Amino acid sequence: MFTHDNLRESVESRLVIEEFSAAAVHSLLEYIYTGTVEMSELSEQTEELMGLSEKYGISHLKSMCQDLLVSRIDRLNICQLLALADLYGAETLKNACIAFLGSRKKEVMMTEEWVELKERHPRLVNEALETLVKTSDCTPPPTKRMRCSE
Repeated sequence: MFTHDNLRESVESRLVIEEFSAAAVHSLLEYIYTGTVEMSELSEQTEELMGLSEKYGISHLKSMCQDLLVSRIDRLNICQLLALADLYGAETLKNACIAFLGSRKKEVMMTEEWVELKERHPRLVNEALETLVKTSDCTPPPTKRMRCSE
């Protein structure tokens, strides 16, 4: 990245990351250098670390973040996590959110968060509902028995 002469990063010999907190960037660097991240840091900065791992292509860290977020899905945060999964291309998290939605449709769809998600991300809501319809058990209704004529 620093080898291109016309980039600001090359001229200044530094990289500025403004969209994430300093603590999350520190945890990312710790992960890059050691291959590990403290569970407390991962737990506190999961969403930011997932964004950083997506931005810089660190798939194992992204996977760790997704696994932690999947374990936290509930009816109050599912909409936020579904939008986050869509933003960062986190398919594992997105699929888990859609499965959760499928098992608790009425509970989730009655929340203010669902109404807000429909307004802000209609394409995502449509994708989730289409996935639910396609993956639902589509067994035909039982056939009617014929009456015997006497």
